[in-house]
Amino acid sequence: MARWYELATLEYSQRLRDRSRAALATADRSTGRVLFAADAQAGAQSAGRESGGIKQGSLADLRAVSTDNEVLCGRSGDAVLDSLIFSGRGRDCVTDVWSAGRHMVQQGRHIHRDAVVSAYKDVLKTLGQTI
Repeated sequence: MARWYELATLEYSQRLRDRSRAALATADRSTGRVLFAADAQAGAQSAGRESGGIKQGSLADLRAVSTDNEVLCGRSGDAVLDSLIFSGRGRDCVTDVWSAGRHMVQQGRHIHRDAVVSAYKDVLKTLGQTI
């Protein structure tokens, strides 16, 4: 998810360099689709596992996206991906995330968030910093 911003930055830099619009798009794939596919492939490669697509035998790495918002309402097809990536609000639309089949983000909140925040605060106290 965090990589979407970086991918959008790549597209913007290509637009500036080439003085073009939709620099990474092809005749049959929007810029958002190209970037999303690259993101999925890179994620699978960095995780060192067979994922990045929905196929039998692969681990489920999925994102659930709400379309009931001003960013995605009324959009379909590649326009959904384009809006997720380039609206600047794509993270607000992701409601749930599964990593290797585990439901890690539920209703927009990481399942270990409370424990991580608590541990972070403990470390700050140990370092003598105020919260």
